[in-house]
Amino acid sequence: MLYLRAIGLFILVVALLGCGSESSVTPLPEPPEKQKTQQITKGIDLYLFNREVDQKIDTHIIKRASPYQANTPIAHQNLIFGLDTVTVVIASSFSSSMWPAIISKAYARSPEIKTTKESIKSIKITSAYDFNEDFLAGSNLNQLFSVTFATFPNKYFSYKEEKRIYTTLNTYIETANNAPLTPLGLRTDLILNTPPKAQFPMTFYIEIELDDGQMFTIESPEIQFISNESH
Repeated sequence: MLYLRAIGLFILVVALLGCGSESSVTPLPEPPEKQKTQQITKGIDLYLFNREVDQKIDTHIIKRASPYQANTPIAHQNLIFGLDTVTVVIASSFSSSMWPAIISKAYARSPEIKTTKESIKSIKITSAYDFNEDFLAGSNLNQLFSVTFATFPNKYFSYKEEKRIYTTLNTYIETANNAPLTPLGLRTDLILNTPPKAQFPMTFYIEIELDDGQMFTIESPEIQFISNESH
């Protein structure tokens, strides 16, 4: 009886070893390709914001605060022009739809998209009113605006003597020596770097052309700037 038990144990061990051999292991399939997604621009919205209080334009990050109410008197450096891109996400499917759910969950999702497929071909900001004696109605006002926020990877400021210097809009979008165009991004904030001399409410027009041919014209609400500001 003891002999028969020994034989039975031996057969069991051999069977278990056979189950663990390479010939009986089902190989896992190769991981799927990462899902590719793109943000496609469908529109651009303009929102006006009061600037967050207790911040200085040359040393601190400028943040949006409460929405600006049209015709409310405001200092030029305290008004943020917020350009928010309206997008849809276009995603390509995995190469195979037969993957078991337990395996597909083991692979990381695509990173969050920070920018859009399209880039900026041109931006032009104008007003129907004289900004001052140098910039009359219809003049290009790009150099009077600074970019205070832009979606990664766009660079919109530098440092000088430990102070943050914001890039003017005309410099922000210019290209030289066939350099790539500036990506549109999901959000861009602008602020006036020069006070207007108009004594009445002003309206601005923003024309944006993208490299795919799309054109957007945006009109701001009326803005009442505080006159005789001290600088």
